Amino acid sequence: MKVLIVGAGSIGKRHALNFKSLNNEVVVCDTNKDRVRKFSKENDFSYYLNYFDAINTEDFDAAVIATPSNFHIEPAIDLASHKLNIFMEKPLSISMEKVNHLSHIVEKNNLIFMMGQSYRFHEGMLCIKDLMDNNIVGDIYNVEMLGGWYLPDWHYKEDYTKEYAARSDLGGGVLLTSLSHSIDTVRWLFGEVVDFRGWKAKLGNLKLDVDDYVSCSLFTDKKIIVNIIDDFLSRIPRNQIRINGSEGFIVSAFSKNEIHYWNTNTKRFLPDDKSLKPNYAYKKILEDGINYDTSLDKKSFKFNINKRYVDEINFFAEKVKERDPNFSPNLFDGIRVMEILTNEKISEVSWK
Repeated sequence: MKVLIVGAGSIGKRHALNFKSLNNEVVVCDTNKDRVRKFSKENDFSYYLNYFDAINTEDFDAAVIATPSNFHIEPAIDLASHKLNIFMEKPLSISMEKVNHLSHIVEKNNLIFMMGQSYRFHEGMLCIKDLMDNNIVGDIYNVEMLGGWYLPDWHYKEDYTKEYAARSDLGGGVLLTSLSHSIDTVRWLFGEVVDFRGWKAKLGNLKLDVDDYVSCSLFTDKKIIVNIIDDFLSRIPRNQIRINGSEGFIVSAFSKNEIHYWNTNTKRFLPDDKSLKPNYAYKKILEDGINYDTSLDKKSFKFNINKRYVDEINFFAEKVKERDPNFSPNLFDGIRVMEILTNEKISEVSWK
């Protein structure tokens, strides 16, 4: 394919290099002349400062939108109107304005539109999905998702106050930056969200004008309750999922490239004395000094930081080649995530 990359920030550069590695022709566009010229020269790409100039000069099969969140919807409408298939980084937008207009154009022109949700291609997430598909923990009751990182450490060589994540005018904040991943993961693994409540707040003293903390509770059509906490304040990054079911639990250990799990068929960790009533079983475990962490089954996975990004654009390229609109995450998935993120049921908490 011949692909136009709109946005030459960190994720745009990654997509450009990955598309090139898959033998696609790549052209880059960015309004920052110094940045796009330097990157293009280093990697032998042609470039433009305006995507209108690009699409009016050359023919493209697809475009990648990797601009700050506040500048997603307008390029998408323009490029879709020009009949380009689109791969868009999450989130779809920062509001529901013009979303229906975009949807109409994509449908009218019979385009392939994919949301960039790399967690669906993450080796650890796929490992969790495999365990769930094999019913390791029985009926799932509830899920806990915990995430967080310290924003100044994200791109530590750059001024965090200029990052899109720290600026409301660019569509930043934990809700739009991080929760768009989490909500998509919930819908993918645990069912469609049918009800939810949430809060966002600015708790810390970082120099930003967006929320740095979000807490959200969701209920899915599979009768699963999911609780999510995420922030920009965690000095040591955290990323954990715990899935509690009728026959055991699954808990991520992403830093070890492992997923841990336990179920009622596992002999270790259960006391040998079967006559013990349930209330005394846990007490017996404590008395015997059983090490909880080493008593779990483990499923290891190989992790490469770039693999999921390569896999998702390769998936997109295949859908474009096949002209197959029946896939996920598509435009509808992006819209559904935005309906949740921008809903008044997620309210802002302020102490001012």
